[in-house]
Amino acid sequence: MIDTGPPIDSRDRDQLVFFLPKLVVNAGDLSQRVADVHVFAPFRLSTAKYTLLSMLASRPEPPTMTELRHRIMKSSSNLTQLIDGLEGGGLVRRVSDPQDRRAYRIEITGEGRRLLKKVDAFRQDRMREYLRDYSSEELRTMARLLRRYIGDCAVLLGMDTTPLPEII
Repeated sequence: MIDTGPPIDSRDRDQLVFFLPKLVVNAGDLSQRVADVHVFAPFRLSTAKYTLLSMLASRPEPPTMTELRHRIMKSSSNLTQLIDGLEGGGLVRRVSDPQDRRAYRIEITGEGRRLLKKVDAFRQDRMREYLRDYSSEELRTMARLLRRYIGDCAVLLGMDTTPLPEII
């Protein structure tokens, strides 16, 4: 059982402000663990590998390692391990950077795109199942508030918020 702490008086703003970051962190940690076990494991992926593949697939040009590191906030060694694992599975490849012979760009392969398409469909089905007890309005409200919170945190860190989808 997860320790969710003492009851929170929803009328006490200070208490809400204090516990909100803890709730967000717990939600993120648990969501990632559920995704790793129930969504990505059947495809021999993790949340981190999936996130990297998704980002590579969405970019018009293959990014450099430095660009990736800034975008996904992983250390160089962690990012190298992720890329090594994906490259070993034939899902990404390192290509020479035409503007800097010392640098490499990371490119998703056709096999990586095919796997990502399968994982996305499976993930969508799983998420539909997991969230079935939430109304559409509850889901919209949660998504809108989380996007706002994440965007505010990103601004405080001087990060780009454009990858965050708009919630209608």
